[in-house]
Amino acid sequence: LGRVVGGAARADSGIAVVMRRLAQWGVATDAVVLSDGSGLSRHNYVSAEAIAQVLTFMSRDSLATLYRESLPVAGVDGTLERRLRRTPATGRLWAKTGSLNRVRALSGYAMTAEGRALIVVLLVNNFPGPGAAADAALDRIAAVITAAQSDR
Repeated sequence: LGRVVGGAARADSGIAVVMRRLAQWGVATDAVVLSDGSGLSRHNYVSAEAIAQVLTFMSRDSLATLYRESLPVAGVDGTLERRLRRTPATGRLWAKTGSLNRVRALSGYAMTAEGRALIVVLLVNNFPGPGAAADAALDRIAAVITAAQSDR
């Protein structure tokens, strides 16, 4: 990305390309801190609001369907194939997982039981205990969200 779009095959060039695009989408520059191009550094920070803004932008883009379909589907495939099976989220949550030591994330799109489309950003940071417990908590939240019925 840095070489093709930014003109130099260096991490800082790629980061500059990403930051320019995020700014074009209205993401605040202080909502994202990138220190490398891998996404695995403990020094990369992205706010929940910034993730929601990117997901919102992509939901309105001409590539929205392709983008959503590139995400794992709860209980069906990818990193969510074995998660959220036999829950209201099965087949109704398209989300990217994320994990580092003491960090878990689940972000993407959900369809509620009544057919309402939602953007979901669930982040857990510095949690005590095993990662599986944090994943289970995020999965319970996602199941509740997708089971939601309107009070109307």
